[in-house]
Amino acid sequence: MRNLPYLILAILLCGVLAASGCTSSTANPPPVTATAISLPSIALDRTDLPDGYVMTMSREKSSADMSRLARSLGWEGGYVVEYTKSSDPATVILHSLAGYKEGSMPDVIEYVNRADRSCGDLEYFDIAVTGLGDKSRAFVGYVPDKGQVAIPVPTPASGAIPDTAISKEGSNTMTCGQGYLEIIFAKGTVLEVIRFTGPVIDDKEAIAIAQKAYNKLP
Repeated sequence: MRNLPYLILAILLCGVLAASGCTSSTANPPPVTATAISLPSIALDRTDLPDGYVMTMSREKSSADMSRLARSLGWEGGYVVEYTKSSDPATVILHSLAGYKEGSMPDVIEYVNRADRSCGDLEYFDIAVTGLGDKSRAFVGYVPDKGQVAIPVPTPASGAIPDTAISKEGSNTMTCGQGYLEIIFAKGTVLEVIRFTGPVIDDKEAIAIAQKAYNKLP
């Protein structure tokens, strides 16, 4: 029983250390930021896609690839990979990933959702997607059956119209010639945009591929 005072003292000391935050750093790990995530490691790879697709391009993005607006919204890094299905009709999948400050992500998503509808020869409609978080957006652009008459598209106030993930600037007189389906989603500080281009696009297959990409996000 003579050790009882020392036991009480040890318990009290542990309580003081816990209250002062002197616990192991592994108990409260720092949040994952965009710069801490390797974007290529979470990009779509060949095993995520149906048979017939081959990688035709992949590269890191630099700030020179980005519009002034993207940089002002806190762009922190980017990566893009492209896969092409060689069968007829050919389909191209362009997967763009970018890191943004989490606080600006809602504005980034809404801007991309509007600005990527930039082909004057297409009409657009929204589609519903599931399993991609509550920030996801998706739409289809298709060639209308009206003699390919160009449809005026309003230019955003910034003057920047990107192809995907606010990456390039252009003009609202651009034409695409064929339709595409685009899916936009984000988690934490990572934004992803997947565009499927081709004369025939399976929307269920496209959504399933996007869900695989979303599930890779930490």
